[in-house]
Amino acid sequence: DASYRTRKDGGVMGPIVNSTPWLQSNAIAGRYTDANFPGAPSYRAYVIGKAETPSVLWVGSNDGMLHGLNALSGAPILSYVPSPLAGRLDAALSANNAGAVALMDGSPATADVLVAPTSPGFGLATPAQHEWRTYLFSSLGRGGRAVFALDVSSPARLLNPLTATSAFKWVFSSNDDSDMGYQLLDHVRHPGSGQPAQVIYLNGGGFGLLVPNGHGSTDGRAALFILSVNGPASTGWQASSATSRGSYRKILVPDQSGGRNGLMGATWVDLDNNGTADVVYATDLRGNLWKFDIRSTNPAEWGSALVSTSTAEDGTRTNTGVPVALFSTQIGDQFLPITTAPVTFFPTFGGTMVSF
Repeated sequence: DASYRTRKDGGVMGPIVNSTPWLQSNAIAGRYTDANFPGAPSYRAYVIGKAETPSVLWVGSNDGMLHGLNALSGAPILSYVPSPLAGRLDAALSANNAGAVALMDGSPATADVLVAPTSPGFGLATPAQHEWRTYLFSSLGRGGRAVFALDVSSPARLLNPLTATSAFKWVFSSNDDSDMGYQLLDHVRHPGSGQPAQVIYLNGGGFGLLVPNGHGSTDGRAALFILSVNGPASTGWQASSATSRGSYRKILVPDQSGGRNGLMGATWVDLDNNGTADVVYATDLRGNLWKFDIRSTNPAEWGSALVSTSTAEDGTRTNTGVPVALFSTQIGDQFLPITTAPVTFFPTFGGTMVSF
């Protein structure tokens, strides 16, 4: 189409700027055993069953698409335009626009997850109702305030136009919650699970996605989102509450920044060595390190591990419930923004060491 900019040398994709490629390899599996998932389908059988599937290299491009390429031949498998970008392509890629525009600028990652097709959100499906699938999760990076999930379990189905459309699972954007900002993190593998660090196995069963809200949200607040990989119900994304398990949990932290904050990175820790995420350490632009307790099987009870107290005249101390940071770089009006995810390790003398 003459209305769009032409690519030199017959290139099949636009420029890759900030998106970090991710290899979906049949030789890489999560560090799980079937004992971690009593009553659920065998993870070992799932890993053996996918051993012959081709490896796929995933990367985002500023032509507005996430591209999947055969890792050996480089042949295209799938190109996907996230829905929040679809309405921007005409203007961004126009021949009349000489400037670079951030579009599919986020970094993808794939993970093996237990999903419950008949139980959206954090619903309490029985283990036998779950099935193992390989999902791809990605943000839009500087291209937009959203994350999305695709089912990439079968590269062969992605190659077939008749079945490729079933790959889309869900998108969570600032239209669903205005505290969603721009996600700029690259994915790394968690040393405990061998999976992308943002993918967590929950104490209530099932898997979730850790999403620090990033910068540039509507009100500039810092918040941790935990999304159910099952996605929303037909009525859309619902926040967890005292009366509903919902499909996502948002944990806000106090903000004195005048709307110039954002949670930038998050890392989970398994305290009792049973494979589930128990606490999350997260960093924000105001130089705070937060600790969140997610050990409960009820999403509504997840929250800050540390809260402030007040002291009455008689010396009685009362829990105010206001979250308190584990550590802060702020001294007076000066602070050091933290833009990376915390790294945790476990020294021989006990406890958890957190660095950032």
